[in-house]
Amino acid sequence: MTEYRRYQGKSYMILKDHVKTGGFEYRILLKQTIRGLLPFQIAEDNGQKQFWYEISGKAKLHSIVLPAALSSKPEYKKLGKYVYGEVELEEGTRLNAVVRGKKATDQA
Repeated sequence: MTEYRRYQGKSYMILKDHVKTGGFEYRILLKQTIRGLLPFQIAEDNGQKQFWYEISGKAKLHSIVLPAALSSKPEYKKLGKYVYGEVELEEGTRLNAVVRGKKATDQA
């Protein structure tokens, strides 16, 4: 799961759930020597490791897919207006994301 959060005046993209710490990929990420990767911090919440990437909070929405129900889970009903789309962060990373506060008929 990816979460976006403001904390102490900064914007963060937080990767949860699928953080694997046993492989060589994790050790490479810890060294942060790959040019072009966003710097991150590792946090732990209830024994679960999380990657916190500091981002500007600014992004371009490149494409929109008409929204459908994410899941039948009750917590997703609280999202309100949202669309799926390809988002490019100001830092250059592109990812698929759920953009809250927008619906497909809104202007960008």
